[in-house]
Amino acid sequence: MTTEISLPITAAADDPRDVRWEEQASCRSVDPELFFPDNTRQAAEAIEVCKECPVREQCLAWAMERGEKHFGVLGGLTARERRAEARATGPARKAGEALAICRAAHADILRWLEEDVPMEQIAKRLGVAPKTVRNSLAKFELELGQQDMEAAA
Repeated sequence: MTTEISLPITAAADDPRDVRWEEQASCRSVDPELFFPDNTRQAAEAIEVCKECPVREQCLAWAMERGEKHFGVLGGLTARERRAEARATGPARKAGEALAICRAAHADILRWLEEDVPMEQIAKRLGVAPKTVRNSLAKFELELGQQDMEAAA
């Protein structure tokens, strides 16, 4: 029997038009118990589902930003692996991952801004801080300006 999961990452949207990354997760059609394994073999099965997931990176970034290091398989890593990753990475890496999420969602961010979605809500949808969204937009605009100048030269 296949059950749709409802992890904390699938909290109800404030906006019914909201299409979030969680809704694209491969795990939505898998028994949630698989992601809270009792042994290594079960963990491997969960990790296999994550390997094919189109939003694995967003899931992992979400888990790491929230300190989800004690239970289950999230973003393709076990709790032990996420703890090791947290010890091995500093704030700069976390910020880089959040910026990568914003870069990948740039078109969505622009659309949401046109729809007058507040910056805080956009950040919540992406699982990053509002400051990160603003920084990514500024960085993208700077890069576009440099490309325009190079093209004109």
